[in-house]
Amino acid sequence: MIRNSDALLMGLMAAPTGSSGRYGAPAVGVPLPPEAAKLQYRRAPPIRRTLRIGLDCSLHWGQARKLVTNFRKDFPDVGLTIADVDEVIAAAELASGELDAAVLVHGRIAPGLRSTSLWSERWIAVVPDGHHLAENNGVTVEELRQEPILLAGEAPQHAGLREAIARALGGAPLLFAEQPVARDTLFALVAFHFGVTVVPGASTGAFYPGVSLRPIHSDAAEVAYDLLWNPRSHNPALHEFIRFAQAALRNGLNDLSGRTPPARSGAC
Repeated sequence: MIRNSDALLMGLMAAPTGSSGRYGAPAVGVPLPPEAAKLQYRRAPPIRRTLRIGLDCSLHWGQARKLVTNFRKDFPDVGLTIADVDEVIAAAELASGELDAAVLVHGRIAPGLRSTSLWSERWIAVVPDGHHLAENNGVTVEELRQEPILLAGEAPQHAGLREAIARALGGAPLLFAEQPVARDTLFALVAFHFGVTVVPGASTGAFYPGVSLRPIHSDAAEVAYDLLWNPRSHNPALHEFIRFAQAALRNGLNDLSGRTPPARSGAC
């Protein structure tokens, strides 16, 4: 989930949730952190082009945050807007032209779209404080398969995600329990002992009271991300973004892919 403070600090405009449309509305009614407040007084270059990207990953820290931040620095004339999406919404909006590109968990590609590999992140187990899985400095895939795994959103949105988790765990867990909540709210449900979940490492860059974060003891416990786009798009900014992402990854953007946060409770 894209936090408003993250979007503001990266110079992005938060995707609105009201009747004014999904894209292009500035975040309003949100207290600005001091760093973001300073950005208001900088003269921005004129916006000459626009680019709309959907994310099914976190901007809390890590690869996606670096990619967006670096692209903004190198292409200040591109008006970049971001939306939280899942694989179903992304496929529909890439096909219709509402989105220019999307970063999604590696999986099946909808007909008519193209993709390129981006980065991989370690899966992290999120368990309630006091849970038996929080007693050690890590968890095994065998232990996680015996637990209900919570997912944020509705079941149709998660086919690729469920497949990625099952691959990482060496088999399906006890059950996947979809919850109709935002991804950040899922951490609260874990704290309330609704179940456990697994998230990519970049999702752990915020404070979540009542939960413990544990590395998963398996070399296969990684999730890969792809960049998807519609090849029929004629947006020059899209093709610049694709080239930029591919070049950035070749030049070392992927240096955090194997980094796992230390075992701890609560804050990151």
